[in-house]
Amino acid sequence: MNCQSRNMLHCIICGTNLGFIQPIGADMSYIITYNSEIQILEIKFQGKVTKNDLKKAYEEAFPIAVREECFLFLNDFIEAIISLRVFDVVEWAKTILKIGEDYGQNARLLKRAIILPVSYKDSKFAETVASNRGYRIKLFKDVDNAKKWLLDEK
Repeated sequence: MNCQSRNMLHCIICGTNLGFIQPIGADMSYIITYNSEIQILEIKFQGKVTKNDLKKAYEEAFPIAVREECFLFLNDFIEAIISLRVFDVVEWAKTILKIGEDYGQNARLLKRAIILPVSYKDSKFAETVASNRGYRIKLFKDVDNAKKWLLDEK
C-alpha cells in the first residue's frame, strides 16, 4: 500500500472511491471528493492556505474532473486561513489555465463556487476581476447557496 492509497476515502456501503486527504506541510490539509450524486468536485481546505497549496490541490483535482467529466468545482475555505492577497487571487486564474491546458481542458469552462470565511473581506473585487476575464466563478459564505448556483443551468 503506497502513501496515496492510505489516504483514500471509500464509501463503507459500496466501496466507491470518494477521494483522498492530502496533507500539505504541518499546517494545511485538503480533501478532494467527487460527489457523483450531484456531479460536483469538492475541494475542502483546512488550515493555512498558500498559492502552492492551491496549485497542488488543483493538480490533483483536474485528473479526477477529466475522468468523471465533471467541471463543477466547489472550493470550501470556511475552515481555512487564507494567506493570499487580492493580487494573488487574481493571478491564480493564470495558474488554473495552465493546469487545465496540461490536461487538454480550457479552465474557463469550469464553473467554480468558492466559499470563503465570513472574515475574508476582499472577495467581491476578486470575483469581479475573474468574471471580467471570462471565468465562471462566484463567491459565497455558505455551502447551500454555492451548490445551488453550481447546479443552476448545469
